[in-house]
Amino acid sequence: MDTTAAADRFELPASARAVLRALATDGPATRPQLSTALALSRPTMSVAMAELSRLGLVAGQGSSRGATGRSAVLCSLAPTAGHVLGVEIGATVVRAAAYTLDGQEICAAEVRLPSDQPTVTPEAADAAAGVVRTVREEVGARYGPLREVVVAAPTLPNVGASGAGRGGGGLQPDGTVRITDALAVPDGVPVTVENNVNCAAVAEHRLVAAVVALLDPGLVVLGGGVGQNQLVLLEVRRTVHELTWPTDITIGGLADRATLLGAVHVALTRALDSMTQVY
Repeated sequence: MDTTAAADRFELPASARAVLRALATDGPATRPQLSTALALSRPTMSVAMAELSRLGLVAGQGSSRGATGRSAVLCSLAPTAGHVLGVEIGATVVRAAAYTLDGQEICAAEVRLPSDQPTVTPEAADAAAGVVRTVREEVGARYGPLREVVVAAPTLPNVGASGAGRGGGGLQPDGTVRITDALAVPDGVPVTVENNVNCAAVAEHRLVAAVVALLDPGLVVLGGGVGQNQLVLLEVRRTVHELTWPTDITIGGLADRATLLGAVHVALTRALDSMTQVY
């Protein structure tokens, strides 16, 4: 298992930072496409790509033929540019997933808890450590250093001196046995505990949105857990019934993974912000 800490800081020029962020958020592109999208001259683009290649952050992956018939190398983030972890500690299940910096899932693992645990108990923290260990062993050294970990937990951090949970029940995310210590990630890797409801909201807004799509005039798809809310579903049905054409409603399947995907999205955002920060 790769235990290299992701403490490296990149002194990137503004052009290289822009290219790195574009490849991470928008996916593979050719140099001409990047130059046009980012308003960079050819010499500036060459300098930016040379620097990113030197650092092992970008790589070529085949070619793309443009409108003129000429082919150009398709650039993307290098597999070894790094990865992030999202962790969900739920009441009945604990999950972890590793993603590349351009948002591709590498692997995931989960374990069911023996009983409903509304707070982060020591058992839940141990389960989280186990799934993180499983995922990290599968990732190995193939995807570069671990750059960020975000944990979605069902309670807010407790910063009291005693470390006891506010309700006197389970272990809070910042309690006597810290989740950040239990996960045993390499030194220097940022680990953040976020409220699980906030993470689910991020997934709903960023990855699916409240209404995923109006695919055609006769179909509405609800995602991100929205369809599981009976009050929202009732309101949508009332609106649909007022339409002048027959429309079906279907429920998206993201609800079960919304919290984990929200944690992943936050981790990706923070990792990219850190890599493109001006020091």
